Amino acid sequence: MCYYKKNYRGFKFLILPVYIFLLLACSSTPPSQEAVIHFNTLEHDFRTLSYKKLAEYSFEYSNSGKVPLVISDVKASCGCTVPEWPKKPLNPGSKGEIIITYDAASPGTFHKEIKVHYNGSGSPVVLKIRGQVEYPDM
Repeated sequence: MCYYKKNYRGFKFLILPVYIFLLLACSSTPPSQEAVIHFNTLEHDFRTLSYKKLAEYSFEYSNSGKVPLVISDVKASCGCTVPEWPKKPLNPGSKGEIIITYDAASPGTFHKEIKVHYNGSGSPVVLKIRGQVEYPDM
C-alpha cells in the first residue's frame, strides 16, 4: 500500500508540467482570419459646390486581409449624403469603391461623416466629406 501512494505522488508531479504545456499551446492566438479594409483616403473636400446640385465622390479601397471583405452597412450622418457600395464579398488583394453622393440643397459650409461597417476588428471606418455650398443668386 505504501508503494502505491509513492508512485501516485510522482504521477501528480508529472501531470502538472504536461497540463501547463497544453494550456499554453491551446491559448496561442491563431493567425488573423479577418478582413482588413484600406482606403486610399479617408477624407474628401468638395471645395465650392453650386446650390441645389448633386456632387459625387468615389472612395477607393482594397482588402489587405486574408479572408473576403464583406461591407455589411454604410451609414451617412444625414439624408443629404447617399452612399452606394458593393454588396458582394471582395476577395483578398482586390479593390472596390464606395460612391458618395451629396445633395447641395443647403447653402453654407458642410461636414458629413460616413461609417463603413465590415467584417474586421477595425469596423467601423469613418469617411468624411466637407465643402462649401454657394448661396443662390437672388
